[in-house]
Amino acid sequence: MAIQEKFVEILKLELNQRKAVNPSYSMRAYARDLGVSSASLSQILSFKRNLSFDTANKILEKANLEKTVVEQLKTELVRLKEQNKLNRKATFLEPIQNLNSLAPEDEYIVKNWWAFAILSLSTTKSFIGTKEFISQRLSLEEETVEECLEVLYRSSYLNKNYRGEFVFAGKSFTTGTDVPNEFLKQQHRDLLKIAAKRQEELSIEERDFSFICMNGNKKDLPRMKEWIKRFRRDFMNEFESKENEDVFRLCLQLFPITKDLNHDE
Repeated sequence: MAIQEKFVEILKLELNQRKAVNPSYSMRAYARDLGVSSASLSQILSFKRNLSFDTANKILEKANLEKTVVEQLKTELVRLKEQNKLNRKATFLEPIQNLNSLAPEDEYIVKNWWAFAILSLSTTKSFIGTKEFISQRLSLEEETVEECLEVLYRSSYLNKNYRGEFVFAGKSFTTGTDVPNEFLKQQHRDLLKIAAKRQEELSIEERDFSFICMNGNKKDLPRMKEWIKRFRRDFMNEFESKENEDVFRLCLQLFPITKDLNHDE
């Protein structure tokens, strides 16, 4: 039995025991005693909301459960949290080196920026794997989301839970670097357009747009790329390992703005 199913079963049993003692005991009172909102508790008990590590610990501290049960659940929660960290750190780390011979599903993922966004969203703590939820969170048409979900599911990047909702399967990939591909170029162009749009929509406190202009040597370009690659990995490890709610795009562009005057036209 999955940890959330076991957790919910125990919470329901505890609720029934309290009602047996006090028939007028309500769900609202139960939520109050557990230190969560009644809406959150209702969603957790009906499996409409993923149970986060912090929320589970908070409930365990206030629930009237046997000490051995509490310790067992806490142990399983810690184990699950560590596994989720590994899964999130693995996101987009399995490279596909030959973009010119992609399967149709992987070609779709490389071409459309929202495929990566949906995969990232699926690792957030309050994710609900329905087209309606995803459409609202990412400002996408439901038809687009539905098509993408089916592609990700057929490719085993997403699974389905017993309610038929999509969940992260732990399988992800990167496109690698230095691989020319028109689909990948299209995604970069689309992301630049999105960045320009979000620059107008978001306050400066909600975003960071910055740049530098420096002199350099083209022979150092491989080393520059390695520095950027290490930065991306360090950035992900620092911020993606937490129980997050949102999806961010970090877009980096490095290119020379000078022309080689000795190059033959």
